[in-house]
Amino acid sequence: MDSSGLAVVDGGVVGGCRVRHVDMATGRVPLDSVGLDGDRHSARGVGALGRRGRHELHRRLVRQPRGRGGAWHSPSRPCCSRRPSPTCSHAYLGGRCPSIGLRRAHRAGCGRPSLLPAPSTGPDWQQGEESVRAAAVQGDVPGAGNDVVAVHRQVTANHVEATTNLAQQIRERQAQQPDFVLWPENSTAVDPFRDERTRLGIDRASSAIGVPVVVGAIVDGDRPDEVLNQGLVWNEQGVVTERYTKRHPVPFGEYIPFRKQLAGLQIGRLDMIPRDMTPGSRTKPLDIAGTKVADLICFDVAFDDSVTAQVRRGAELVTVQTSNASFTGTAQLEQQFAITRFRALETGRTVVVASTNGISGAIGPDGEVLARLEPRTTAVLEVTVPLLDRQTNAVRFGALVKNLIGLIGIGAMVAAGLRLRRGEST
Repeated sequence: MDSSGLAVVDGGVVGGCRVRHVDMATGRVPLDSVGLDGDRHSARGVGALGRRGRHELHRRLVRQPRGRGGAWHSPSRPCCSRRPSPTCSHAYLGGRCPSIGLRRAHRAGCGRPSLLPAPSTGPDWQQGEESVRAAAVQGDVPGAGNDVVAVHRQVTANHVEATTNLAQQIRERQAQQPDFVLWPENSTAVDPFRDERTRLGIDRASSAIGVPVVVGAIVDGDRPDEVLNQGLVWNEQGVVTERYTKRHPVPFGEYIPFRKQLAGLQIGRLDMIPRDMTPGSRTKPLDIAGTKVADLICFDVAFDDSVTAQVRRGAELVTVQTSNASFTGTAQLEQQFAITRFRALETGRTVVVASTNGISGAIGPDGEVLARLEPRTTAVLEVTVPLLDRQTNAVRFGALVKNLIGLIGIGAMVAAGLRLRRGEST
């Protein structure tokens, strides 16, 4: 099989294969290609198909120059960001800051060709366009920073305090009122519906800020051995109006595949995960203060179905609630943030990320990092971002193209096998 056949197999078959009961995304997202201009264009066209297969298809099948695709462009740093306080970082992007905004950059005839032409991610972002203001809270994890469970009370208290501090700054006119507040995954590691101390803390924060707080919570399941990882839209009256359940729990981290079969091997580490996390199935965007939001929880960002299904159903903005504390000091933090940048580019949506202790930030619809918080700090990122509704080709046709490439890859393997058999018979 020649290089193009191998590339198609790599991009389609390997990328799409899943082992039953083990949900892994290895090989699905080209982590190193977000910063390449040609890859940005193809991301909106075909999505996360696998870097080698996509590039080989570009080289073999498409010979057209890049057109005026209308990619979003944003400055590398907000020009009118105010000096941050020790617990708050501000980034003003667009309508409410007259000297800065997201604008479209038209560049013809540059970059690598793309399999499908990429549409504009939406109308020009100008003053007066519809926008939303979000406040992403990074509460931090005390101590070494890698064990949320051991210090979960303090982690929740950090997020409550950061939110109430922001509310105080708003009252003193040192900050602007957000439309909603985003807390990260594991901002509470116990069920807030059953733990009164946690519930009262969240109530205090949401009441003080006066807008919904999207809480990342571990919620008890219907059975003793079941647990849910949820994003809860907790309004200022203390009522949960919406919830999203993580669709892709981490195997051997949040649930044990083949638990019954492995029990006989007496592997002690399996006892560290006594309950299996049950995946959710929601594809409808959350309604947060009247905004349609595609919520993702940590590992969800590595899977196409988590985000594209919500965008197809009208999501105007993407939020990511994540806890990467267990990977403190490793490259995983930057890897996941790179995947998140790809999702912003693929969907043509701004992404706001809240992490327990990093990396929290905001990413524009062109994949550019608009702002990010320093890891291992307690901080709040305030950001005004556009609400976009146009669907990219990757959202509309990505699954179809992926399946088509998978079929081509299987066909290439079958054809290669037949040629090999004919050669042996002669």
